[in-house]
Amino acid sequence: MAKQLSAQPAAPADPLFGAAWAAIGLPRPTRPWTLPLVNGVAVAAVIGAVAYRIWEAHPPADVLRQEAVLIGIGVVFAVVAIWLKGSERGTRLVVQLPITSIATVLTVLVLGAAGRWLGDDLPPLAAVSFALVFLHFEVGLHSRQFGYVFAIAILGLAVLWIYAVSQLMVALSTVIIWTLLLIGLGILAMLTSRAVERDLGLQVERQSSLLATLSDLGEGIVITENGRFIVGNDAYVRLTGYTREELAGLPSLIELAPPEDRERLTSSLARRLSGGDAPPRYTSAIITKSGARVVVDVAIHRVSSRRNQLLTLVSDITERLRAEQAEHETETRFRTLFQQAQAGMAFASLDGHITTVNPAFCELVGYGDEELASLSLLDITHPDDVATLHEAMQGMLAGDEEGRRIEKRYTRKDGEHVWVDLTMRLVRDASDRPLYFQTVAIDIRDRKRAEVLQAARFAVTQALVTSPGWDKAAAGVLEGLCRTLDWELAEYWEVDVAREAMHFATAWKRPGRDTSAYEATAALVAYHRGQGLAGRVWESGAPVAMPDLAGDESIRSAAAVATGLHGIVGFPVRSGRRVVGMISLHTWSARGLDEGLIAVMNDVGSQIGEFVERKRAEVALQESEKRIRSVLDNVSDGLATIDQNGVIESANPSVTRLFGYSEEELIGQQSDILIATTHRSTFDNYLQRRLNVDV
Repeated sequence: MAKQLSAQPAAPADPLFGAAWAAIGLPRPTRPWTLPLVNGVAVAAVIGAVAYRIWEAHPPADVLRQEAVLIGIGVVFAVVAIWLKGSERGTRLVVQLPITSIATVLTVLVLGAAGRWLGDDLPPLAAVSFALVFLHFEVGLHSRQFGYVFAIAILGLAVLWIYAVSQLMVALSTVIIWTLLLIGLGILAMLTSRAVERDLGLQVERQSSLLATLSDLGEGIVITENGRFIVGNDAYVRLTGYTREELAGLPSLIELAPPEDRERLTSSLARRLSGGDAPPRYTSAIITKSGARVVVDVAIHRVSSRRNQLLTLVSDITERLRAEQAEHETETRFRTLFQQAQAGMAFASLDGHITTVNPAFCELVGYGDEELASLSLLDITHPDDVATLHEAMQGMLAGDEEGRRIEKRYTRKDGEHVWVDLTMRLVRDASDRPLYFQTVAIDIRDRKRAEVLQAARFAVTQALVTSPGWDKAAAGVLEGLCRTLDWELAEYWEVDVAREAMHFATAWKRPGRDTSAYEATAALVAYHRGQGLAGRVWESGAPVAMPDLAGDESIRSAAAVATGLHGIVGFPVRSGRRVVGMISLHTWSARGLDEGLIAVMNDVGSQIGEFVERKRAEVALQESEKRIRSVLDNVSDGLATIDQNGVIESANPSVTRLFGYSEEELIGQQSDILIATTHRSTFDNYLQRRLNVDV
């Protein structure tokens, strides 16, 4: 006990700041003055109640004087005890034992002197008074000090009870009852105090654990008073690079801030300490001892308003800001690439609904970004390609593949079909959950156009080489042009040189919509140079387009519009520079001419023209040969043709009758077979001279 009375309580090791807290010598925050005030009211109430009961008992004057003196001493002593309780010394056993002893003696003297006149009120007054003495210091219930305080209080109460039973004839049962009540009250108070201490201990432990965890995570924690360093954890010390002594020697921790931030931070600290409006959290920077600049996130909480103490949580966010900056730069680069890319890029939800597009995609499909926001990828896909795109999306959602590359067609806002090389990928999150589709579309119209035009050339060539004449080849040529170039109807018009007019020859149409009313008008008209589409092509000798027939009042244009045909182009079929015919192509939507189509039309037109003229020449030659053969077969003289080597190529019937050989027997034989043996040498010499002279 002597050691406990003489020893000062050691500063407990702080769970967060360790020995640094004790080394600073900081006094713990004092209790609020409201508690001593309430305690004083309670003491005054008990003293007042005892004094009033004694005065009401009407003891002799000398007893009243004694009681007045004792009660006055008790009031002064209560003021001193309450003051000590509110100070740091109130928790020390060396202070509590004398206060408890003096309070016990005063209580025994006051109640003992007036006991004869208090009667049966003495036990309850004694119980309440000793309860006040016992419970005056809540730390008196701590396990180490409880026995001493309790022993003093019980000793004083025992003295008073003995006096009451032996001298004042108070019933023993009354004393026992009030003693048991007092003991029960003391035990209940002890249990209540310990329960409160346990709860407070758990709360402190949780808070300390939380703060320690923050410290372990590298979060700096520092306590300042009027801006000066008081104590900080190791993480904060490591962050600044200074020692605790160096930090404590600074006029203010604001000195660690960059010069450009100090005025703002000083103003904010002044407002905070004066109770004004200041942000509880902000971003600043610290210049470490090595000169490095560290960006920090600062959160401030006021610890004590009386001493202007602030608890500050300091987090190094340099790497986070660097990562955010890198992410921002990456996002900026991606956004720049996205916006400036020549390839059309689009993002779509899992059902194909378009969410984000770049300008190149808008230009590719002819829609604005706001219009595309109400459409899906399937909505702008060519009907023949919808199934392929849908199957690709379902395959990626099912996990069969991460992406797909396909060639497909988009349908532009103006109705034109655009071929694209589409790369589609399903983007997933870290848990492999599908998020959205990412598509990149490269315009391959030129390549597809070249393939289509090449296919058109091939289709025309195939139709020509597999047909004996233009009459048989025409239908195949027109069909090949329609199917490869995606037209609905093709017509061939032929020049009648004798009549100086162009008239309808034949046509081919895709199965489907009825255009018979328009087709029927072809046989009713003929065009001269410069008249109608055929006449204009004939006159110009070049392809001509009529992309919109609504403004043409001719019979055929009106019939075309009535059947739904709005786009017509025509190109010449020529032999050399001479136009021998025209092929017209018709479709449902307005279409113009491009360089590739014009080139194909010129090539095909020349190819067909040459074919037509060649076939006509072959027919004319065959007719001429027939006429010559007819003349040769009907003359009476024998006629035979031989080549440069003297081999017989043909012979008329007169030769076969004259020499007795059939024509088949003579063809391929030397011509001297018809000459007598004695004259062959002379004939051969004559024949050679004639052949050499002719050659």
